[in-house]
Amino acid sequence: MKILFFKELLSTSKKAKEIANEVEPWTVVVAESQNAGYGKKKRGWFSPSGGLYFSIIIKPEELEELQLLTFAAGIAVAKVINEKFKIKACLKWPNDVLIEERKVCGILTESVIRGKMASVVVGIGIDTNIEKFPPELANTATSLKVELKEEVNNKEILDAVLKELRDMLKKNATAIAQEYRLYENTLGKKIKVVVQGKEIYGKAFDFDQKGDLIVKLKDKQTIKILEGEVTYNF
Repeated sequence: MKILFFKELLSTSKKAKEIANEVEPWTVVVAESQNAGYGKKKRGWFSPSGGLYFSIIIKPEELEELQLLTFAAGIAVAKVINEKFKIKACLKWPNDVLIEERKVCGILTESVIRGKMASVVVGIGIDTNIEKFPPELANTATSLKVELKEEVNNKEILDAVLKELRDMLKKNATAIAQEYRLYENTLGKKIKVVVQGKEIYGKAFDFDQKGDLIVKLKDKQTIKILEGEVTYNF
């Protein structure tokens, strides 16, 4: 595993995608801060100095289902937070790590295909030593420093998450999906899912073996959600 450290980047995932075909699998791009960090649908990700921002370049033979790769990364982060800091972190489908319903980490998995070469970039942003959030995030985000009232060691967290993720990817898809259930907090909740601009209301019923969300509608029919923005507690 090779780790490339940068003082500042537009985005670790952008950099990782640029170099994906030139480096070995499990090259990790880390930045102290990002000027244009992003999450799903290219939404901006608050990335000041103090947080932990990194993207991992993985070759697709590691795991073909991108959703399960996102699951594996979420499990790795939640597990490290739970075990290292004794804080209960849970997973909101498909790619958020929460502490007390506030986001502490976001994960974005992207395919990179250039010519005959294919890679996957897993971008992870963890709010570690961030003390204050902008007003639009004040009620929905938190950090390990806010929760613990003390600073944490970003290098130790990075090493621990990478180790957990490698261990997770030695497991098969069924085992990953089963372990995800130990940390998830979405199933059983009344939810709203926005899919391609359309709002769908129902109850989060189950996940399938690929990690897609199965939603039970008011008429008792079930539909499968491959990707979407989930809201609950509304």
